[in-house]
Amino acid sequence: MRVLTYTKGDAVILMDGDLEDPPELIVQFIDKWREGYDVIYGVKKTRQVNIIKKCFFKLFYKIFTSISNVRIDQQAGMFSLLDKKAINKLKQCKEKNKYYVGLRFFLGMKQYKIEYSRQGRYSGKPKQTYKKLIRYAFDAFFSFSFFPIRLLTLFGMVIVIVTPLISLILLIARLSSLHFGIFHQFPPGWTTLVLLSLFILGAQVIFMGVLGEYIARILDEVRNRPYYLIDEIIDSDQSTQP
Repeated sequence: MRVLTYTKGDAVILMDGDLEDPPELIVQFIDKWREGYDVIYGVKKTRQVNIIKKCFFKLFYKIFTSISNVRIDQQAGMFSLLDKKAINKLKQCKEKNKYYVGLRFFLGMKQYKIEYSRQGRYSGKPKQTYKKLIRYAFDAFFSFSFFPIRLLTLFGMVIVIVTPLISLILLIARLSSLHFGIFHQFPPGWTTLVLLSLFILGAQVIFMGVLGEYIARILDEVRNRPYYLIDEIIDSDQSTQP
């Protein structure tokens, strides 16, 4: 969120300008902030969108919670209040393609959720097209998970493992003079050529996955996300005094 770069207040409230998020909740956000919470965020119990978008959002949260290394609440969106401490920690995450909701949970700190029902737009047309939503979903997946790269490696390993098994089955069928499926209809040498091609393909995919692991680590270094976030530093000299 570029807007957070220029904030100077004690706390910041983020919300959409179409009034789908009820402004009345801001009072509750501020009350919880005064109680000592650093991050207060809204979770949508219901939302007035068409069935396609509902399915899209549900699928996104299900996939994200399955493959990511952070845990976010289902239907937690942009509507939130951030304390100045949380904003300063968020600024330490230097990546450009930011998934704000994931980073908010990445911060840790003292957080509180408020459930609400999201209403329809007050006026105008939604600016969040399906193309933008899909792009935002990709930002979320690639920001907090290396699973797509590891899936490539796993796919290659499956091919390499399955190919010798198929070869063994076909060899037994050939030696026992059995007509195994439709393979007996192909010209001699065809099965060997296909199985060899599959084995080479599997090896290539594995090496691509290994290369992807190195690229993922380069990405991890380039985005310069902090290894840990310090909430408070206690002076050890003062703490030992009576």
